[in-house]
Amino acid sequence: MEVTKIYSIAGLLPKEKPLIKQRQFRSPYHTSSEAALIGGGRPPRPGETTLAYRGVLFLDEFPEFHRDVLESLRQPIEEGKVTISRSKYSLTLPARFTLVAASNPCPCGYFQDLERNCVCTNSQIQRERFKSEKTNSEINLPQIKKYCQVDMTSQSIFKKYVDSRRLSARGYHRVLKVARTIADLEGRKYPLPARFRSINVYNKGRLVFNMLGFRKSV
Repeated sequence: MEVTKIYSIAGLLPKEKPLIKQRQFRSPYHTSSEAALIGGGRPPRPGETTLAYRGVLFLDEFPEFHRDVLESLRQPIEEGKVTISRSKYSLTLPARFTLVAASNPCPCGYFQDLERNCVCTNSQIQRERFKSEKTNSEINLPQIKKYCQVDMTSQSIFKKYVDSRRLSARGYHRVLKVARTIADLEGRKYPLPARFRSINVYNKGRLVFNMLGFRKSV
């Protein structure tokens, strides 16, 4: 009954089906505004988060949505409701839904596909991943943590080098970026631990770090 009431208020209840018995599936376009997702307007109308109540909100091409639109999903995801405050009214709407997001791994859509070969260049894959003109060498710290994950053994060795000051935090991040690029060239989701053996870090022409080789400064 709750979903039926919502669709009736929104003017979306079909006359031939006055009672909604199925969970709703909503799939807004990536150019949707914050008001379209959360609700609002004059007169105020429920947004996609409310129309997906007890159902699924599917966001295709997730990275293409504007940042402020995605940030507005925080309250409905955490509280199951959304509060719309305007100068002339304040409205609280139900917004408990299952969020499903999707995006292409590369422009052609076949990166790491088991049946079809990806035809994209390495730089195209990186730019699709970060949705900008960035490549692996330009990514920020949150992106490094997300895309440059390493195994526990490698992390332990990294920690020893950083703690002994033979490798700076900036140098550590450079190693991860290079490992991410090697993984891209090999078509892997995450860097292989063995690949760190081939990564050298130089400072003022001196070799200061060779992962898993335990070379000291020379």
